[in-house]
Parts: sequence; structure tokens; C-alpha cells
Amino acid sequence: MKKQLKRGSMAGRREHRLWLTCFLFLLCILLPATGSAAEESVTARYLRLGGSALTVEINVGSPPPSSLILVQHLPPGTRLLDSSPAVNNVNVEKGEAKWLLHSIPSGRLVVEMTLDRPVGADEAAAEIRFKPLEGGGMVIVPVAKP
Repeated sequence: MKKQLKRGSMAGRREHRLWLTCFLFLLCILLPATGSAAEESVTARYLRLGGSALTVEINVGSPPPSSLILVQHLPPGTRLLDSSPAVNNVNVEKGEAKWLLHSIPSGRLVVEMTLDRPVGADEAAAEIRFKPLEGGGMVIVPVAKP
């Protein structure tokens, strides 16, 4: 037999609070899983991958983040001979190069790099990291391979 709760009773308020808490908890869990506009505002893909020259195309939506980081992963020991724009940090031992790009306008941005030796498409990977203007944590977008 179900107990009928009196309107305005302590037990009724507790039950209401419990349901509200459960609803908010589920909302917080499920909402990020649906993807956000921030993730869709920046996309990236390789225009050239494999060999000693790599080219990454970054498409930035509106509003653009204030800055973003391109992290290029290479085989350890691979040296970066040249890049446009200039690279900010290279760790040859780890096989990692980073570009910190500031004041990015909406639109297309291209990063080109020349390596000291050819690398296969399966040996290289990259990602874009940024914090959306709307707030929230760091967003990581993988650079799509052709």
C-alpha cells in the first residue's frame, strides 16, 4: 500500500529534493556526452601526411577561441627542420612539437612543417587543444587523417 504524503510535509519535500538532485545529476552526466558547439567550432585535418612534409589545415568557427595549441606527435628522434608559422616548442626525444597560436580569426589556418626524414601516415598524429570562450574545460580535437 502506497503512503500518501501530505502536501508541504517534510517527507514530501525530501522526496522532491531527491528527485531534483537525481535529475540534475543525470543532466550533468548526459549533457557533455552529446557534444558541444565548442568542439564543432574548431576542426582540423591533414592536407599532406607522409613523407618529410606535413600540412595541417585548421578551420575555426565563430566566435574563435582566444588561442589554441597544435600538438604534433612524431616518431622519437625526428627533427623539425622548418615550419610556418614558427614552432614554439620541440621535444625531439619525445617526438612532440607544439604551436601556440594566439589571436586567431575565424576561418582557415594552415600549419606546414618540414621534417629531417620521411615519416609514414601511421607514425604521425596531431591534436588541437583549446578552451572555448563560453567557458568550460580544455577541448581536445584530433587532427583527421586523409
